[in-house]
Amino acid sequence: MQKGSFVSRVLLIRHGDRTPLSSFPNLPYPPPDRPMDDPAKSLGVLTDLGRSQMFQLGKEQAAQFHKFHPPRVSIHSSAVDRCVESARFFRRGFCSSFATQILDPVPVKTTPIHADRLLFPQGDAVMRTKLGLFRHGPTWRTAEQHCRPFLKQISTLTGTKSTLWDISGVNTTLNYYQTHGLRLPPQVTPAFMHRVRDMTRLRNGLLYPVIAGHVARPLLAEVTRLLAQGGSHPGAHLAVILLHDVNLLALLSHLGLGLPLPRMGAWMQFQMRGMVGGAGAGAVGAAGQHQHQHQHQHQHDRGGGVPAPRVELIAAVAQFARPLRACMGLKELTDRAAATA
Repeated sequence: MQKGSFVSRVLLIRHGDRTPLSSFPNLPYPPPDRPMDDPAKSLGVLTDLGRSQMFQLGKEQAAQFHKFHPPRVSIHSSAVDRCVESARFFRRGFCSSFATQILDPVPVKTTPIHADRLLFPQGDAVMRTKLGLFRHGPTWRTAEQHCRPFLKQISTLTGTKSTLWDISGVNTTLNYYQTHGLRLPPQVTPAFMHRVRDMTRLRNGLLYPVIAGHVARPLLAEVTRLLAQGGSHPGAHLAVILLHDVNLLALLSHLGLGLPLPRMGAWMQFQMRGMVGGAGAGAVGAAGQHQHQHQHQHQHDRGGGVPAPRVELIAAVAQFARPLRACMGLKELTDRAAATA
């Protein structure tokens, strides 16, 4: 690495594998053959698989920064327990590759849930109002009417009335049963699971454009701030943010990158490199094999003198329904954060 150069990376991570958020009469959690002392406390918590996912991701990230001995690191997490625990296991995996003295100076910072509009927008009154109005409008009602025959099958499966709004939770529960080797009812065939995922994509495709800007703009503003902050000092800078699927989906929608289903443990990475003081930057890094270059090149930063830094966005291939890769200027990223549309 040249003297005076920098690498600035912001890593957005959905928490690791968790248990279902709710229990259905015919798909209970915990299942009857795996009783727990306090079932209520077993919902929505990080699993051993989730802990392993985060620890390994930390080690993988550390391997990319190992030559910097060590990089500057900051970690910010949603205050929801599964995110905080994910952050701690990521930190443990990351720091295991470096000298032990960097473990303590990397605190996991959180904001109380009731005050967090950056990483826990579910409590935001504006977002709830937007969604409430949309769900009572003609577009949503038409879609739900179209899905009603299959929703009746879902209701029979779960033992409770299911709506298009609920389908995401059903999809998550079925995926949990599959991942952890739990017995599913005979009607849950591969074709059935495919229809559940398609309906979940339909739901997300309707809902997230409504709230994308409101949820994504503050997060994108924080990403650009952290990238610029990392670019103000030589060396390597890694900012890690643990969040939820709603954050990733809103961000993808706002950036015009579609709405693939982000699995638990999915991550998105924004990275910029160059010379402190404005020298050119290039796209670096890779999320894995079998990626394609998203045609998202923009010209906002062109002008005389030294080229402005470019930001590369990539996402974990294994955790998304399709590979994602994009490249844009820091100015465009800032403009997207400020956009009202």
